[in-house]
Amino acid sequence: MRRAFILAALVGAGLLGGSLYSKTAAAPPTPLDIIFPEYEPQKVVYHVTAGAGWLGSEHRQRLKVLSNHVAALPKGAADLRVVLQGEGVDLLIAAQKSESLGAEIGRLKASGVRFLVCANTIVARKLDVATLHGVARADFVRAGVAETARLQAAGYVYLKI
Repeated sequence: MRRAFILAALVGAGLLGGSLYSKTAAAPPTPLDIIFPEYEPQKVVYHVTAGAGWLGSEHRQRLKVLSNHVAALPKGAADLRVVLQGEGVDLLIAAQKSESLGAEIGRLKASGVRFLVCANTIVARKLDVATLHGVARADFVRAGVAETARLQAAGYVYLKI
């Protein structure tokens, strides 16, 4: 009886899974051989307040998340803002010293991702703007938390990474 129940549950799950992901969608197949529906345009604010972590790998992980997000959306459908505040600004300091981090930030910027830097953090930490990778005057916001709230009020989805 138990085996029959498990078998029925597995068959039901397979049928359900098959109906959720039909092969009629326009998106190309993934490595899992599943064709997912295409995503609609998205407006997202990523709030980064932490540094590289104990082993120093968090910056690369955050950039990978951003890269995956851009890749998952149709070209031009991503309006992504990255607000760097507190230790989150360390990403740009590390990118100034690391060619690979700097190149990844450059690729993300070329695809439309905007990196915004909290001016309060720069002042409080007495940071030299020249130590920040690829930052222009237009990339500074007065207060990271206020900018994040402003973007949320403007319809951006909030993600903390």
